[in-house]
Amino acid sequence: MLWLGELLMIALLFDTPGSQESPLTVSLAVSIASYPLFYIWALLWSIKIFQSGRKTRAILVSLIPLINITWMILTVVLIKLLCDGKLSCQL
Repeated sequence: MLWLGELLMIALLFDTPGSQESPLTVSLAVSIASYPLFYIWALLWSIKIFQSGRKTRAILVSLIPLINITWMILTVVLIKLLCDGKLSCQL
């Protein structure tokens, strides 16, 4: 349910003129929107692997959403460093 609130806020990323063309802003929006897909996919896949008896592999697969979280954090850091925190930055 928390993701639905974040999904609604994605539109606010693009309220500044020129932010639609910013690759970092688009990357941040895609990473936020795709997080639930990563999460659900990793959850279902790890359950399937766990049921087959490979517990260590199931734990590793369940960590796949960390890739998406890292992507979000890296994008925010790049926006802060390269664009002075402005979402309308053109690289």
